[in-house]
Amino acid sequence: MLLAIDLGNTNTTFGLFSGQSLLHIFRAETRHERTADEYAVLIRQLLSLRSVQPVEVEHAIIASVVPALTDVWVAALRLAFDGVRIVFLRHAFEKAFKNHNYNRIRLLIARNRRSGHACATRLAPL
Repeated sequence: MLLAIDLGNTNTTFGLFSGQSLLHIFRAETRHERTADEYAVLIRQLLSLRSVQPVEVEHAIIASVVPALTDVWVAALRLAFDGVRIVFLRHAFEKAFKNHNYNRIRLLIARNRRSGHACATRLAPL
């Protein structure tokens, strides 16, 4: 499964996908003082509420407008999911991004956001 994370200043929105199908959407408050350990526990608990096992999450995409928390979330994902492959979508490349799968993810997990500035154009593996 793919966990898409839209890391915003107020909320962090998650979309869990199996192939092209959106299985779950959930939100949490973005807290700048949380540690990677705390975010790892949070994401595992949110998935557990939906009966999703950590081993089912193989990939993660992070779209972030909060640079100070991006590395914290990368560390949290590595703690929460053994062997997860993480891709960071860089804000600077937003206008040139042409990946239809990401556009679908963006629409589904961030449809209520006002700005839409978290997307990017180039996939950059971390």
